[in-house]
Amino acid sequence: MDSLVSHVALFVLLLIWLDVCRISKNVQATLELLSQTRRDLGLLPPLSDIPSDEVLALAADPSRRIEAIRRYREHSGADVKVAIAVVDRIRATRGDD
Repeated sequence: MDSLVSHVALFVLLLIWLDVCRISKNVQATLELLSQTRRDLGLLPPLSDIPSDEVLALAADPSRRIEAIRRYREHSGADVKVAIAVVDRIRATRGDD
């Protein structure tokens, strides 16, 4: 009987943990959307569009494109779409594409 109770308790805890993870993901997505909306409305300062020297160097190497995108996101706080656009624009400006 104790074994059944412990299994049910673990199952319930697993369900709670899955719900918490789902809710956390939804909250994060909502916060990102809210920040972008506030930026679009001019209520937040715009994200820095000037990539660091490290990002410029990484973007110059086609094999390090993903790393350049990741670094730009870390430095600027931009979302994935913006970071990809910036890195691709750097490469296009340099004539690397």
